[in-house]
Amino acid sequence: MPYTKFGLELGRITIVNYKLETVYDAVVKTSSPITDYNTIWSGLTERDYEGVETTLEDVHRWILENISAETVLIGHSLESDLHAMKVKHGTVVDTSVVFQDSRGYKQSLKALAETHLGRTIQTSRTGHDSQEDAQCCMLLMIKRVLGKI
Repeated sequence: MPYTKFGLELGRITIVNYKLETVYDAVVKTSSPITDYNTIWSGLTERDYEGVETTLEDVHRWILENISAETVLIGHSLESDLHAMKVKHGTVVDTSVVFQDSRGYKQSLKALAETHLGRTIQTSRTGHDSQEDAQCCMLLMIKRVLGKI
């Protein structure tokens, strides 16, 4: 999420299904000028915003047309993403909560992917890859539900 004069705003949304297929992916135009792309975390640069026309309202429209109240949303530290999207949803699974350590602390998605999936993620100097993160969250929960974690 990039910083604007209003704070953090949604910069990109990536949604994958249980088959790990991307069903929605969009860079989102912020409501005010970006003051810091926060690239290390957002994975977004000035170049990514060239020609972007998708607004938060467009994202809301897609969600309303494609996601029902029964749809389970899965993500890592999902509360901040939902807050940036200005969305409330009752059926949420947050991998940062599901996979807390023995002391009750949240673990990074990078650590969870390494430990439970044997995957190394978030190694790029250009920041996080939202598709990779979404797929890892889905894989973690599939393995958990199948009793493999």
